[in-house]
Amino acid sequence: FLLTETYHMINTCDATVASWSENGTTFVVKDPEKFATKIIPQFFKHNNFSSFVRQLNFYGFRKIKSDPIKLTSPLNDAESKYWRFRHEKFLKGRPDLLSEIRKANSTESQDKQEVDGLKNEVNLLKSKIVGMAGDIYRPT
Repeated sequence: FLLTETYHMINTCDATVASWSENGTTFVVKDPEKFATKIIPQFFKHNNFSSFVRQLNFYGFRKIKSDPIKLTSPLNDAESKYWRFRHEKFLKGRPDLLSEIRKANSTESQDKQEVDGLKNEVNLLKSKIVGMAGDIYRPT
């Protein structure tokens, strides 16, 4: 539901408020305040931009950071307030891919457990290396 509504929202939105990027691989919210008060309530039962972003994050969307190294100009200043979002299967002209986007679930927590286990193993190995390095330099 969220995905089809968001897709429709970006396709039909006033381009000064939100639109697809030129290449169609991201969408850009240019005026988050107007987007929250005027656009979100047309599709959802709230007008909270933070909640909208949180829901996108649950589905694996990522906010694309603006390039921090830019010359200051009125256009760049305006663009610095833009919110850009990307998901590899949320593409302009490809609504058929929406069904492949899944909400994050327990497999993510399993992945996190595996990563945490690997981090612990790396730390253990690092401490062993430090000990071995100390042994090498210790006079016999």
